[in-house]
Amino acid sequence: KRNAELPNQNTSSNHKQLNQHLKRYPGLLSRPDITDDIFESIKWEILLSQSSNELPLISLNAGLTEGTLVNGCKESIRNDKLPFIPIVVNKENKYFIEWLKIIFIKSQHIYFGISLKHVYNKNDNILIDGYCRNVESVSFDITQIIISYYPRKLIVSRIGVNQQDIIYKHSLLNKQLISTQELSTYRPWITNVTIKHDIENDM
Repeated sequence: KRNAELPNQNTSSNHKQLNQHLKRYPGLLSRPDITDDIFESIKWEILLSQSSNELPLISLNAGLTEGTLVNGCKESIRNDKLPFIPIVVNKENKYFIEWLKIIFIKSQHIYFGISLKHVYNKNDNILIDGYCRNVESVSFDITQIIISYYPRKLIVSRIGVNQQDIIYKHSLLNKQLISTQELSTYRPWITNVTIKHDIENDM
């Protein structure tokens, strides 16, 4: 598998270079394998707190027990009718492909998105980053082959993405898997999920 990191790009040409790179390495847009156990070790309150820092000015909130949240995520990833959408994420002028899965909580009849990404362990990430910064004379193809041998894992990186953000980040790809109209049919769409104690009712 190829590394999910995309090459540095300047503002004026990032869209063209991004899609040229994806055309050259189509594996970057291969749907990741995801299993139930990805949700078992998540520290939900920490993740949700981090996600809330990026909320839109107007957000729709929902409080769920951890059990309801985990069960809803597990049921949703097994439901192929719920879209799995590749999006482009820019971090420190580096571009990555993340995958957004639409989650449906049946008991509350609500929808929201979770974003997933591949990560390396801390030591490998230091080695990879240091290597990439010092191989200007080595072709990008060779760099990618070397990096692809490092093990990585899939994690949930964010919960509660607004639909406008999804459409924009998805539109940066030439290959569109979902339209604005189709995404808007998933309502009500929640942008802020909070954890309630199991003794409380979901609201």
